[in-house]
Amino acid sequence: MKFTGFANPSEQFAEKRLDLNALLIRHPAATFLLRAKGEDSKNLGICSGDILVIDRSIQPGDNALVVAAVEGTLRLSRVRAKNGKLLLPIGGEARVVGVVTAIIHFPG
Repeated sequence: MKFTGFANPSEQFAEKRLDLNALLIRHPAATFLLRAKGEDSKNLGICSGDILVIDRSIQPGDNALVVAAVEGTLRLSRVRAKNGKLLLPIGGEARVVGVVTAIIHFPG
């Protein structure tokens, strides 16, 4: 079917293809994706089902959103700086796994 008077939308955007890998991943060998599960991170703006892009090669700074390993589970947290030290405000022994560099949100 052809519409008279309308440009073909695929022709209009043919040269503007989006490559999500190029847009979202700066260090491919150090980057992985995780899907958020549950409602615990809603206060961070992350909903269940969202996809997190995590880079292990980035050093976290103040206010960075990180994935941390805490007692065998992965948790999201914001890093806080206090007196020149970076702190994770979560209980237990925590180890930063990587810094969240992008969030892909699925509406609904």
